[in-house]
Amino acid sequence: MRSGVLLIVAGLVLGMCLAPTLGCGDSGPTGPPPEAPELPRSEAWDFSVRFFEENYVPPSAPGIFATAHGAHFGNGAVRALNMGNLPQYVIAGMNRAMDAAGEVEPRWDGGGHVWEFTVLEFGNSIQVRLRGVIVEDGVDWKAERLAPAHTAGVWFSGTRFAQPDSLTDHGTWTVHHPDIPGVPEVLVMEWDVFNALHRQVAFEFTQDGAGKNGDRLIADYDDYEVRFDFTDASEDDRPTVIQWNAESRSGSVHASDYWRGQEACWNWALADVFCRFGGGGGETVNGTDD
Repeated sequence: MRSGVLLIVAGLVLGMCLAPTLGCGDSGPTGPPPEAPELPRSEAWDFSVRFFEENYVPPSAPGIFATAHGAHFGNGAVRALNMGNLPQYVIAGMNRAMDAAGEVEPRWDGGGHVWEFTVLEFGNSIQVRLRGVIVEDGVDWKAERLAPAHTAGVWFSGTRFAQPDSLTDHGTWTVHHPDIPGVPEVLVMEWDVFNALHRQVAFEFTQDGAGKNGDRLIADYDDYEVRFDFTDASEDDRPTVIQWNAESRSGSVHASDYWRGQEACWNWALADVFCRFGGGGGETVNGTDD
């Protein structure tokens, strides 16, 4: 009789362990993994100085600009191109990584989704692991270089925040430099997409070996209107503003060390002009209407 009771009890315990809703011990979740998050959209943080790349002609001698444009445009172009060197280099690598991630299927590792792929940098194959973890206010991302060994380490990391609709986007990236020991960050970037035509990308240069620690750049793209606000931390936070219209080609540069610290404008022909209110228009310096 007693052995029969024991068998019944043992059967009940076994049934409880096998029951999917009860279980025995800490067996963890048994359902399918969550759907992989959407990869961040690289166009959200796109940074371009194409207008100056296409129109600037280097001077034939120091201080002598080509007749293709005036001195004001030339000054603004040199500044904008210099501002854009590091952001363009950093963003190009990140975009290659995002493009490569889009070509592979992610896998679930129990805590997040992982994309593993290879990108080319200067002819070298770099093995990369991108991991996305869904959090309360969006998705946390981290890209790591796995090989070659001398490049191994965190490449970039950040958060893409959840948005109420598909037209807006907001997030941050912190970019690391695995090739330089002791320099964990070179750039902090924040992007905002306000609507289909208006977006903004802000950069803080934390270290690049060229004295840019603390410099800040805000690039605002509003349809054809573009504005760069650059603050040089080594010069008492004196701002430089460059703005232009990509359609009309007119624009201006306003820097404390150029044109007696006044706004200097160019017109559609990229010729120097007297600034009208708001900049980027007016009459040519020699008095001819623009």
